[in-house]
Amino acid sequence: MPELKPCPFCGHEVQMSYRDVQIYWAEPGQVARVWEIKCPECGAHMEDHYEHHLYDKWNGLTRLDRCPICGDYIRRIEPYEDYDEGTYYYVECRKCGLSTRKFSDSMEARVFWNARHGRG
Repeated sequence: MPELKPCPFCGHEVQMSYRDVQIYWAEPGQVARVWEIKCPECGAHMEDHYEHHLYDKWNGLTRLDRCPICGDYIRRIEPYEDYDEGTYYYVECRKCGLSTRKFSDSMEARVFWNARHGRG
């Protein structure tokens, strides 16, 4: 397998593990393997049933650029639950409060934030 890239949110080294989970609609005792990549520093994580898909998804994440107002690092993309609109995502600087508009996908929010700084 290819080498895992560092966490796109904080830059720390990540860990990969797996666990076996019961398949509720299958015969008793039948399990499925779930792979997880997790950052022990900031808690960012991603799961998939296929190890090679998880590598591709994780390594495809883009690190968020610093805030153009205060220069602080953006720690994560915030999900928000809204009764009328469902779940949406936005990038927000925790230091100065600068944020993006709402997106239905966290990757769209990340790409939009970085495009504001000349990185698409």
